[in-house]
Amino acid sequence: MTSKILATSVLALIFAGCANPGGSSSSTGSTNAPRVPTAGAERVAGDFVPNRLVSVAIPAPTEMETLRGSSALAPAKAFSMEQPALPVTAHDLHKTMKGDPRTFLIAIDNPIGARVIVHPLDPSLSLPTVHLVDVVTGARLDMARDETNDINVVHDTHAQPTSDPSVLRDGTGTPAPMAVGGALRREPGFEPLLVNSRVLSVDRAFISGMVRVEVPPAMAASGISVEVQQPKSHITITAVTDQLNHAFGDTAEIHATLMNDNRPIVGGTVDGIVELPGHEKLPILQFTSEGNGSWVAHLPLSSADPKYIGVWGVKVHAAGSDNGIAFERDVETAMGYYPSHAHITALGQPVISRGGDHLIDAVSVDADIETLVDDRFSIRGTLTYTAADGTEHPLAEAQTGQLVHKGNGTITLTFDNAAIALAGVDGPFHLRDIRLVSQGFGLTQHRLGRALDLQTSAIHAAEIRYPKQIPLQAQDLIANGDLKARK
Repeated sequence: MTSKILATSVLALIFAGCANPGGSSSSTGSTNAPRVPTAGAERVAGDFVPNRLVSVAIPAPTEMETLRGSSALAPAKAFSMEQPALPVTAHDLHKTMKGDPRTFLIAIDNPIGARVIVHPLDPSLSLPTVHLVDVVTGARLDMARDETNDINVVHDTHAQPTSDPSVLRDGTGTPAPMAVGGALRREPGFEPLLVNSRVLSVDRAFISGMVRVEVPPAMAASGISVEVQQPKSHITITAVTDQLNHAFGDTAEIHATLMNDNRPIVGGTVDGIVELPGHEKLPILQFTSEGNGSWVAHLPLSSADPKYIGVWGVKVHAAGSDNGIAFERDVETAMGYYPSHAHITALGQPVISRGGDHLIDAVSVDADIETLVDDRFSIRGTLTYTAADGTEHPLAEAQTGQLVHKGNGTITLTFDNAAIALAGVDGPFHLRDIRLVSQGFGLTQHRLGRALDLQTSAIHAAEIRYPKQIPLQAQDLIANGDLKARK
């Protein structure tokens, strides 16, 4: 039976592992192991490698102490060093229309289950009437009911009982609400209902084609936003960026694909816009066809202006026809743009630290840092092991936070025995997913998923000192069945 020992909190472990309290950027506490340069490192999806460092204004570091901590991971789970950008696929269309109501056109290629959601651009305006009209025949396609004023009524408390059978009564014998001027009386204090969106469907016989959204002239002048959902359509658009995040000097690639089920759509046009972190929208994406339904846009990134730093929204729009059926689609994805002011120049070979009894107390890795400004950084990394079937699994993660002055410094990442002993697995252990993060700026500066394929020497599980106290974080893993404690 597993004995539960009073756990030491992760925070306490971090502070207990403090080194170099003066916060110097020198290599104090480093292992001085042989270095492997990061230049030319093999990359995997999700890596972030700056082409050039850019000096940016960041808050002055307030924390001066070096803090270290490590924790166990769930060893039975699979580990992947790849973190690719995921494609987004959609059947939908979002359009803003304003001005000439004759131009309020949308393409409906599969009306079964389709919904057209209309919003006024001015949220203070109601949408009293809106309809879908077949451009070819002029026929109204929806059965939407326009807004009525006969709402929010209240019983007339001054009505007197009557024997007139034409007056409807409720269950208590009280007359029904009195009609005043042909309209039902409103409850005091209620204003006419403001309808800020309307949902329409194609309720008449219609196969496909162009449809006009019909709204009052005043609403057309102020503009409407239209969302078209066609879940039964076979036509889709997919967009994906080449990387999750981009650095200064990169050229981002945005890929789009048009498909009719499994068949590429070769016709049509594709364009797009980007939305900057401050929500400014720029129509700067110019797509070129790569054939076979694929399109690509290239976006150079070369500004350190703060308004460009952060997450960019990417909206890709396509229109055209497929086998004579008109279609229009759009899809949204995103990417990050983060100019780096620091990077990892080299990693030291992993060093195994043993006590006087030759049991292993820690595995440490040095990271040499170059920075253009004083900043507090954290180095984060993962140790993994290879199972008997050849698959890679997570073992432990570690993080060190340290001040590094402008120039060069070294940060040491330490995986202690409490983090690596609990899984009870043999090494060698592999270093993976090394990240340098600016704590002053809150941004990743450098990430290498393979971490130069560094690994420890061979290790037997019995060589690792078993902790006297199980950390709370590890106890949670044990309680969830993700980690087995020694019996």
